[in-house]
Amino acid sequence: MQFVAAHASGSSPALGLVRALRVGDRADVAAHLLRLDTASRRQRFAGSVGAAFVERYARTVADPNAHARGLFVDGVLRGLGELRFFGPSCVEAEMAFSIEADWRGQGAGSRLFASLVDAAANRGAAHLVLHCQGDNSRMLRIARRHGAALTTEGGEVVARLCCAPSEASAAREAAEERVWRIAMAACRGVYRLAIEAGIDLRHRAT
Repeated sequence: MQFVAAHASGSSPALGLVRALRVGDRADVAAHLLRLDTASRRQRFAGSVGAAFVERYARTVADPNAHARGLFVDGVLRGLGELRFFGPSCVEAEMAFSIEADWRGQGAGSRLFASLVDAAANRGAAHLVLHCQGDNSRMLRIARRHGAALTTEGGEVVARLCCAPSEASAAREAAEERVWRIAMAACRGVYRLAIEAGIDLRHRAT
């Protein structure tokens, strides 16, 4: 079962599934970061980084002081939102995002940003900070829409916002995970029915 996304030439929001990432997703994270073009990777890491750095970095996304959420389209990780908790009792967190080029401008960044704010609030963070290159206009617009205060510090733009847990934030995060589980169960059901009918969907001529 596929969840089709409109590409950059379309005007519809990107379709896909957002869920929390786990240790088993580290290879997908590395593959996603390696697919980013040079400019996008520079925006994400505030400088040029190579494949070896990306591979090492991907192994940290499920660390105890981190939380990551991914946007999957057709089963492929196309967008990544990350939290790194710090400060006393981890009440502060730094946010970071990356979206592959063909899925920008369709709402993917907004979806991940909102999901990550809920995740931060539900895990006890009260203050969020996002460091952006000044030319990352899309992410800065999203931050403003969420009420972030923007300042320029050391040649980059820093967005700061507050968050608090609520019944609504908990319900939204639970709903995202529930939709993922339902979709995966539906996928398994489709493949099971196909196999019972003598059709192997895993091996098809293109």
